[in-house]
Amino acid sequence: MKIKTLTSIILLFLTFATASAHTINDKNAGYNNKRVYAADTTKRDSILHHNLLMDHPRSYLFKRPVFVSAKYFGGKSLTEDSKVPTGYVQYTDIRVGVTSLGNRWKDIVYGMPYYGIGMGFHDFSSKYTGHPITAYLFQGATLRSFSARSSLKYEWNFGASFNWKEYDPVTNPRNECIGKRANIYFAANLYFNYVLNKEWDISLGATLNHVSNGATKMPNTGINTATAFVGLTYYFDRERIVNEFNPTLRAPLYDQSRLISDITFNTTVRQRKFDMEETGLSSPYINKNFFVASASYALLHMPTYKYRYGTGIDLTYDESAGFSARKVGETPKGVDIAEFKDGKFGDRLALGLSVRGDIVMPKYSVSGIVGYEVIKGKKVDSRLYQAFNVKVPFWDNLYGSFTIRSQKFSKAQYMFFGIGYMIDHKPFKLIKQ
Repeated sequence: MKIKTLTSIILLFLTFATASAHTINDKNAGYNNKRVYAADTTKRDSILHHNLLMDHPRSYLFKRPVFVSAKYFGGKSLTEDSKVPTGYVQYTDIRVGVTSLGNRWKDIVYGMPYYGIGMGFHDFSSKYTGHPITAYLFQGATLRSFSARSSLKYEWNFGASFNWKEYDPVTNPRNECIGKRANIYFAANLYFNYVLNKEWDISLGATLNHVSNGATKMPNTGINTATAFVGLTYYFDRERIVNEFNPTLRAPLYDQSRLISDITFNTTVRQRKFDMEETGLSSPYINKNFFVASASYALLHMPTYKYRYGTGIDLTYDESAGFSARKVGETPKGVDIAEFKDGKFGDRLALGLSVRGDIVMPKYSVSGIVGYEVIKGKKVDSRLYQAFNVKVPFWDNLYGSFTIRSQKFSKAQYMFFGIGYMIDHKPFKLIKQ
């Protein structure tokens, strides 16, 4: 798949996160743009505020208060210098977004979430990496409010990173981390936010980010960085926000016995690194794409609006398992001539058992997965695997997903695109008087 097409699909896919109006929670709530009052529910289970909306039409997204922000980041790369030499890492971000109004029960439950788009300009102090530019979607929310002015918040960034100086055996052999000029970008932020006045906020925090092409082209160990940051945010119409800090508000009663079956199908292509001593080739990287597919089932317990956790089973088909190559000659220009041999079908199958947890938001969810392959076939990868997953609902319980699966908590194996369906065995409900 060409990188331009791949990037377009990613950005279009994630745009649904800011356009979709339904999740698995919404279907079973049973509300259609109506208002709910404290008198309509029991005192113990009510949202302790009048005039909170249960839902909004999709156009609600574009009626929220707008903000712009800028951040400066400084830190270091966590990648070994033997893979790519780097120095002090610094970059700046500029972003625009919208924030919640605070007049819906979901705004209160999910910590006044905010959404937007951003761009970052990076400097790794290295001639081997170039000067990457990132374009990403972001979402964040409040973890805890300490007062009307101060709070602890988190934020996810997800998008694409361009303008890398990729690996080349002749012109750039010292960069053994990045094999493409354009890659996937992910960042997790934790920060303290302070309200200066009705227009300005200042924030201080830390960020971990990862850049990788998901093994679609080798080499691909990826680059991880850890940075601290300081940021300023300007709100254009903040006075419209209600209940930004109101500790008396709480959500409707939730049915804690809720169980969900999660079924997902994924597909992708990958490349592999080969042992030069076994192949006799002059490079460990063979420019050949191998087809990969997987099917997963998980049974998840959802004790609150915001979390799911459980166990799963993952079946993977990897065309590269059992594949072998050997050098049989050279062209007059000294280019290797190789002979390839495919592995048997059974050698390509692997079966893993996993534990996983989801963080649920109104328009998407993110998952962390750790698993172990009890049946490995002839895969050269580690039995222990990890995955990060983003799910965006398309219609009712049907969703699209993007997954980066890795080993050793850093080295990407696959970059999956998938589709899934959730079966809600026991939906939550409000307890009426």
